[in-house]
Amino acid sequence: MDCERELSHCTNYQAHSGPKNFMSGNEYEHMMEFDQLLEAWMYGHGLSGVRVWCLWPILRREVTWAIAGPILEQLQSLVIPVSDIVRYRSVIGRLSNLEQVRFSLDVPFHYGEEYNNDLTPEFVATTQRRKANALAAMVAFVKEHTQLFPNRLLFVTCTNGVVYNFEEQECPEETLFEIAHLLPPLLRPLYLDESNWLRFTVAPHRIDLGAVESVVSPTKPQSWWYRAICENREFLRRCRNLRSLDMVTLGPGTFWWAVQERQDLDRLDRNVVPDTTTAAVAAITDNNNLTQHQENQRQEVRGLVPIRSVTISEHITPFADEINDIAIGFSLTLEYLSIEASIENGPPSLLERVIHVGTGWVNLPVLTNLSLNFTKASLALDRQIWAHCPSLVLLVIADPTTRYRCQDIVPCLPGHHSNLKTLWLQGSSALAFDPTTLNSTLKLTSLRIYTGSCTDSHFFIPHVQELERSYGTQGLYGQGEEDDEEGGEGDPSIQTGLGGASDVIPRPKWTWNWNLPVLSYAMFTAEFAYRFQFRMLQRCPRLEFLHLDMTSMDGPDAHTRVLSRADLFDSISSSASSASSASHSGNIQNDERIVARWISILELKGQWTIDDSLLPEFLAGMFPRLQYFNEKTFGGISLLGLLNVMREFAPDEGCGIEAKGEGEVAPLSVLQRVTANMSFDFADVEQLDKLGVYPLWYHREQERLNTRVYLEPKIEFCGDISDSRKIRRNRLGCVVLREPIH
Repeated sequence: MDCERELSHCTNYQAHSGPKNFMSGNEYEHMMEFDQLLEAWMYGHGLSGVRVWCLWPILRREVTWAIAGPILEQLQSLVIPVSDIVRYRSVIGRLSNLEQVRFSLDVPFHYGEEYNNDLTPEFVATTQRRKANALAAMVAFVKEHTQLFPNRLLFVTCTNGVVYNFEEQECPEETLFEIAHLLPPLLRPLYLDESNWLRFTVAPHRIDLGAVESVVSPTKPQSWWYRAICENREFLRRCRNLRSLDMVTLGPGTFWWAVQERQDLDRLDRNVVPDTTTAAVAAITDNNNLTQHQENQRQEVRGLVPIRSVTISEHITPFADEINDIAIGFSLTLEYLSIEASIENGPPSLLERVIHVGTGWVNLPVLTNLSLNFTKASLALDRQIWAHCPSLVLLVIADPTTRYRCQDIVPCLPGHHSNLKTLWLQGSSALAFDPTTLNSTLKLTSLRIYTGSCTDSHFFIPHVQELERSYGTQGLYGQGEEDDEEGGEGDPSIQTGLGGASDVIPRPKWTWNWNLPVLSYAMFTAEFAYRFQFRMLQRCPRLEFLHLDMTSMDGPDAHTRVLSRADLFDSISSSASSASSASHSGNIQNDERIVARWISILELKGQWTIDDSLLPEFLAGMFPRLQYFNEKTFGGISLLGLLNVMREFAPDEGCGIEAKGEGEVAPLSVLQRVTANMSFDFADVEQLDKLGVYPLWYHREQERLNTRVYLEPKIEFCGDISDSRKIRRNRLGCVVLREPIH
């Protein structure tokens, strides 16, 4: 049913020739209730814009009544616009089956701070009076219905809707509290969520929670219910059948009862406790299925609350012991744990705090998903944390750690994670990660190891000499003879410092030779990108996306990677491995070319330097299916060298890609776009002619462009470009000629 037909049913629209005529008439202006709208708002948006904005709440109101009016006796659930509540109160006797009501706040009470200067005392008084009447009508509706039909109406909520183009309209907590007291108490609920949270909060001690399986707190905690629950935080202990929990933290001690119950069970009957030895953990089958013996053990501990999923975040109370208590108290059944530490307000000491995770953990044999997101705090992981989580499928840990000293890093012990598919570590967790863990992750598909934020344009990287000492390297990109055979980086336990003194900086080795057969996505930033070795690609046959960003806060001269032939070939003989870098670059007959056959997107950011003569071997030889190449700085890779690669290997526009036999891929046969982030003056046409690159909007050269063959791949320049009036978002698409015009 279209809008025109609906309006004809709901109003005296028949007398008008169309919606536009109706919306310009007196009846529509009366329905709009101009007295509720600010003159400043109408002046800023124009009267026609106001009329269009007002159509939607009016249409929703009239359509709701047109549909609900004939069947009021049958309705069990109803959305009542507050602007039309008088009409529904007049027929409340027909709503005998109504169980759930949602009040839609579709009238303006709050106008936003930008309109404060336009609110006259008379207008404020009128608005407050209208608000008080509307809220009182909501309470009166609930009261009248509960008197007419006792214990029938069970759920009452309010929609914090946007009215016209104003701020969100919110129902005061006092009104919500008043409504909640009018509703009957919950009778052995199966869940607690936004629909029945009001009824639970007003009488938390009188409700039987033994059957509750799911608890989800409201998305916007009002102070009254949050305060009431904090004072009765052990209500969770009464939810003996709880499976899923999603709420804000209620403060220290919220889950201490679960730890006590677990400890009491251990003390009372050791025979009941499931076997959490290494042998038992290893018996967990693929896909996290339990053996029959382990399932029987879970049934034997049914006295514990069997929580499987926990999502908990900070509100106004910072985390204290909750994270570790959850992991310990529900260790036998916990499968999913998500922590969000993002408290926004508070003194600097609170926002710069360190949260310890893993302290006192026992084995969590069925935990598959662990996500720790710390945006306003640093993270300190217990060294043995990964040994307790053998069944992980997804592991995401992030905190804002950027600057650090290598000697302050305390690495975690490696773990065995044969089921792990996603591993994203940001900040302190990345620095403490032991890459030996990757020896067991044959199912890994997505890998991110980085510091800083994904949106950062520059990253902190320790001084080169500090990195060398911290990892025990004698040369940043070559190994000492004693370590080459196993691909290590030297003994990191004792190294000689700048002044000849011995420094103890025990950071784990990075061998870059892991077997990751199904890895499709890899991203490294900061020091991890700076130290990346391309030999990793040899054992990642399914890798499609590779992102390496070593853009340094200290400038390009501080951290530069010079790519040589040694980076393009992997040693496969002992004689070659014992050779020096210089001899290695000139003697590659015993080495194997590194080829990443499936990579389609390559991003190199930072000061990557490569000679123009090696660029074809790097791009075309190492990445035969490359579609997108993004080089951010172009400080070390010359633009002319890149253009020559495109001219040599990319097909002309319109050329089809011939089907090849398996394993035979034409170099750069599907390259579509190259992105450069650099300063370039496109007013210098002579320089453009020399490069053979022309912007798509450069009309003066279009006639000549149309008469010459140009390449299908496009090059985009991003950054400081002159004549930016013609460039949207500072990006410019260009075409590359097969040969420069001049």
